[in-house]
Amino acid sequence: MNLDFFKSDKSLSNTSNSSKSFIRELTAYLNNYKSNLSYRLDRLEGDFAILQNRETLDIFNIKKNKIPKSASDGCILKIVNNHYVIDYDAMKQSAAEIQNSANAVISKSSDLYIVNHLQDDFAICENIRTHSIHNFPYYRFSGNIEVGAILEFENGRYKQISS
Repeated sequence: MNLDFFKSDKSLSNTSNSSKSFIRELTAYLNNYKSNLSYRLDRLEGDFAILQNRETLDIFNIKKNKIPKSASDGCILKIVNNHYVIDYDAMKQSAAEIQNSANAVISKSSDLYIVNHLQDDFAICENIRTHSIHNFPYYRFSGNIEVGAILEFENGRYKQISS
């Protein structure tokens, strides 16, 4: 096995070219990987912007002047040509995902009520989704309830799920 790395022959120049090619490919891959990363602007503190990597959730800080002046807490940033820019497409997608999650919760909340007032024989409750007002007699409750409690209808009775 020949381990003479300082030999100046054709195989070394081929290795050098393939090394250069590898470095170019690796650099292109890393630049592409870096440009696909996404960061959330957590907050501004003095001269620093606190960012969170949206994939790894790692938090780090950079100088505030490295981000766009229009960026505010919660903005999603990406790197383009070694500069942080606001990623409006990712922000729209994130907003849509949040709206879809909220809609899923609301659609499941048809049988959720909040207790507004307690009367002698019944509770005045508001449906969380429809905002309609209902009077529920106490015998329909499982256990004691209090004003502000969230109720869920289950097995013919209203059960307190939070207070």
